[in-house]
Amino acid sequence: MEPPKLAVTEPMDTEEPANDTEAENPLSENLISPSSFMQTSVMFHDYCGEIDLQSVSHTLNKSVQTNSSESPMYSTTDVAIQSAGSSLPIWCNNFLNKKVIIYSDNASAVSWINKGTSRNPLIQFMCRILFWISAMNNCAFSARYIPGGFTVQMLQDQASDLKRKAWASSTAATYRTHMKSYMDFCDQISVPPLPATSETLQLYVTYLAKVKCFKFCSIQQYLNIIPHMHKLCDLPDPIPQDYQLKYLLMGVKRELGTAQSPVDTVTPSHLLRIRSLLDCSSIADLAFWCACLIAFYGLLRPGNVAITGRFEPSKHVRRIDLMPCSWGYLLCLRHTKTIQFRERELHVILPHVNGVLCPATALQAYLHLTRGADLLGPLLLTGTASPLTYTIFRQKLHSILNQAGIDDSNIKGHSFRRGGATWLSHIGVPVEQIKVIGYWSSDAVQR
Repeated sequence: MEPPKLAVTEPMDTEEPANDTEAENPLSENLISPSSFMQTSVMFHDYCGEIDLQSVSHTLNKSVQTNSSESPMYSTTDVAIQSAGSSLPIWCNNFLNKKVIIYSDNASAVSWINKGTSRNPLIQFMCRILFWISAMNNCAFSARYIPGGFTVQMLQDQASDLKRKAWASSTAATYRTHMKSYMDFCDQISVPPLPATSETLQLYVTYLAKVKCFKFCSIQQYLNIIPHMHKLCDLPDPIPQDYQLKYLLMGVKRELGTAQSPVDTVTPSHLLRIRSLLDCSSIADLAFWCACLIAFYGLLRPGNVAITGRFEPSKHVRRIDLMPCSWGYLLCLRHTKTIQFRERELHVILPHVNGVLCPATALQAYLHLTRGADLLGPLLLTGTASPLTYTIFRQKLHSILNQAGIDDSNIKGHSFRRGGATWLSHIGVPVEQIKVIGYWSSDAVQR
């Protein structure tokens, strides 16, 4: 990967300095070296005066690459933006009142530089350096993509990075749990996990049914990781052709049955009792209350508005995603369980209703209490900068239910979604319309 190159433009009308030694550089015929730029401080007309920091960037890039080879936390994108970010402080005194353009052959690096943010904490620190330099020197930074070379190692690294993004984080976590269960079982009985024999698979199913006391649907889910493990190692899937395993699963299904016990529903009565135990002058309590009402009226999972893991602006709901309307609020969701690839947006209506269960009134009070918060930050906060996480929501929910004397053994986050759908059915809303509101594609809403 070519090290990033920077161009600096200053909008001033002077004569263009002569420079005949940089015509070979593909970026611009006006490319000048750092020493030349120190003598010639301005560029003009239809050209960009450019500072070539290739030599400095290359040295820093080499250093970063050396460190990144020892640690998997750095990708080629990280190396590119680190190289540019490390070069900028050296030349920041030359950026006064100028526009700085960073040329890179890494499309991801260009994207992060233009956005000014990254999930990688070290790269985010570099982005803050860019912001600080731009504020101190009254300059603006942007990045442009230029075609560059590639190596087999670079493509292999990027292929590995893309494979890690194939599954949603929740799916990947579930598969890790299933794989650990299978690997631990194989370790206990001292058999190799791959390739799995028919006897090993039959013993594992029996172990899940008799020792772990799993339901039949859970046993099927735990078996799903085994084909993935084999295919990732270029081994044939052992399950489809294993009649003995199918025969055993039929017996397990007959003994355990397939009936599923759904979670209990949250009713308006539950919400009233929850509301009575909250202090709505507290940001944390009011954020929790808003999450309850959004999940109930929007037929959502609380995880749609509460943060799981690290906050990601492209994935999680932000303050700017909540828009006031004459009839209430409109919430825009860009990532849900069924929207994984930014193919569409989900618009949730949160109307004004009479009584203390009004979601619009609760949101209005919360927005007033947290006025001045970052519009691009998390929608629901428990403090000045701490987002409402799903773990905090779940813990507070069970604590409130216990205080209210409500059995919480079968009330989960999904109970709000089921409760909202059940309430709509009770007031006469057709099932087809409920499916549209809750974006159900199957008949699961009728269970």
